[in-house]
Amino acid sequence: MYAALFCFFASCNSNVTNKELNEILSNSLIKYDDTGNKQVLNDSYSFLNKNKDFRNDGLKTEFFLSASGVLMSLEKYDELESVLKRSNDIDSFTKEKTINNLNFYRFKNKDRLKAKMYLSNNVNMIAEQAKNNPKDTMLYSEYFVYRTMLVGKEKSLKEVDSMFSDYSQYGEMFKELIEDYSSDPKSGVNW
Repeated sequence: MYAALFCFFASCNSNVTNKELNEILSNSLIKYDDTGNKQVLNDSYSFLNKNKDFRNDGLKTEFFLSASGVLMSLEKYDELESVLKRSNDIDSFTKEKTINNLNFYRFKNKDRLKAKMYLSNNVNMIAEQAKNNPKDTMLYSEYFVYRTMLVGKEKSLKEVDSMFSDYSQYGEMFKELIEDYSSDPKSGVNW
């Protein structure tokens, strides 16, 4: 699928739409995850740079997650931060959380204490947001993931268990995330 999309758009010199760009970037992340071939990401990065919205305005919601994933996977942290800061399309909460993620990756191998501080910042921001949005399962899922990165899977699961006696009220996605993390031996503090 990725190869067909790439060949189609590579043969066209016109600008790809934001929706098409998102599809190319998303597929390249999947292909990279499957193969470990960074050239797939480099190829999709060239499409990102050809997109006029990206060049002119930075990140757009239509391709924010996929573009962030490609830029982070290519370790283009400064570029991601720059386009994120000049984007008017991304809300301040998401910007700050993403910049904390960038800083975590910048420092995780150099200064663990500083890296941990950026994860803690995200945990605190998400917890504060969750108080105002108690039924937002995405926030609880993010909270769980960041807490797991900070304190490990066992402590995180105990905390979540004490916070939520009945997962069903928080939605199937959250329940599945917890079950996946509980059974995945690679989850937890692995940085």
